[in-house]
Amino acid sequence: MPATRPPRAAPVASADADSAPPLLRLLDAAEEAGELDVRQVAQAVGMETAGLRAALADPATLDRAQRDALGAALGLDRARLRALLGGPPRADLSRAHAPTADAPRTDGPAGATPAHDAPAVAPETSAMSETSEAAAPPRSTAELLERAVLAVDDGAPWGRAARLALLDAAERRAAEAGRTVPRELHALRARVRDGRTPTRPAERGVESGAASAPDADVPRPRRGALAPDAERAVDEAARTVGVLQAAGAGWDDLFAPVHDDVLAALLRRFTLAVHEAPLGATAAAVVSPPLYGRGVVVLSAQAGAEQRRVALRVALAHAAAGHVREERPLPFPAPPHEARVAALVALADLVPFWQLAHGRRRARLGWTRIADDVARQGAALAGDWPRAWTTEVAALRVALYRGTGL
Repeated sequence: MPATRPPRAAPVASADADSAPPLLRLLDAAEEAGELDVRQVAQAVGMETAGLRAALADPATLDRAQRDALGAALGLDRARLRALLGGPPRADLSRAHAPTADAPRTDGPAGATPAHDAPAVAPETSAMSETSEAAAPPRSTAELLERAVLAVDDGAPWGRAARLALLDAAERRAAEAGRTVPRELHALRARVRDGRTPTRPAERGVESGAASAPDADVPRPRRGALAPDAERAVDEAARTVGVLQAAGAGWDDLFAPVHDDVLAALLRRFTLAVHEAPLGATAAAVVSPPLYGRGVVVLSAQAGAEQRRVALRVALAHAAAGHVREERPLPFPAPPHEARVAALVALADLVPFWQLAHGRRRARLGWTRIADDVARQGAALAGDWPRAWTTEVAALRVALYRGTGL
C-alpha cells in the first residue's frame, strides 16, 4: 500500500502563468490536481523543490541524467519530455551535432547515469526501440493520431474496433481538455470505417491471443539455459518491475497482486486514461502515446474482471518500459520482444515471488512443475492466451525469479 503523503501547500501561481515554461505549468497543474507530489519528483532528480522549479525555468541547466530521472518520475517518454523542455541538456551542448560513425551512442537511457536514488529507466534494447530513435517526432496532432491509428493492425482481431476506439478516445480527451480536434480526425475515422487505411505487415506482433503463434508444444530449455532473446526479455522485465516498484506500487511485493485501486493510481502516475471498446472477451490492450495530455489504454468492455487486471498490467508494463513513443507508437499486436516483456511484468505481479518461493521451499516442487503451475494461472487469468504463448511466458517468469528473486 503506498505511503500516505502529507498535505501539500497549494502551488503559487505566477503573475503570468502562461509565460511559465510548459513543463513547469504541467508540474503545477498535476500537483494541484493531486496527481503527484513535487517533492518526490525533486528527490528523484536529486534536488530540492525550489531547485527543481528553478531548473525547469532554465532547462539547459539539467544534465542528461537529471532529464532521464525527471522523465521516469513523471512517466513521460523521451520525445514528450524533449518537447516540453526544449533544447539539448547541459552535458550535451558540446555534442549538438550528429555523432560520427566511430563514436559510441550515449543519447539513450542505456548510456545515461541515473541521478542518485532516481528510479531506474529501462534501456531501450528492442529492435522497435532502436528504429524509433531515427523516427522524427510528429509535426502535428493530426499526424500523431494517424500514426497511432495505423500502428494498430486492421487485419488483427478487434483491430478496426480498436482503431475507432482510439479516435473516440482522442475526441473525448480533447473535449475534457477544452481543445478542438483537427479536421483530419473525421476524415481518418471515415477511412477506418471503410477499410481504406493501410496495414503495415512489419508491425504485426504476437500479444493478442488470437493473433499469436498457433497452439504448439514449445521445447523447454535446458536448466539454466535461455535463448538470447529470452535473456533480453527477462533483463528488461526486471528493470521495468524496478520502475514500477520505485513508484511505490508494491508490484511483485509481499502483498502482491496489487489492489485495483493501486492500479488506478498507477495509471494516473504514468498519465494513462482507460477507454473501453467492444473487443469481445479478451485480455488484449492497446496503448497510445499521449493524446491531449494522457496516453490512451483501450480495453475490452466485455473483458472479465481477471482479464481486465491482466490487460491493465500489460498496458502499465508497456508504459513503464518505454515501449510507447510519439515518434513510433507501439504496434498492436505488439512485437515479440515488447509482448514478452509486458506479459512477464504482468505475471510478476499476478504470480508474485512468494508463490514461487512457497512452491520451491515448502511444497518442494521442481522448476518444471512450478512453471506448469504459473502457466495454468496465466491461462486462467488471461482467458485467451494460447497455450504455447502462456507456456513461454511462464518459463520466463520462473527464470526471472531464479535470476533476480522477483
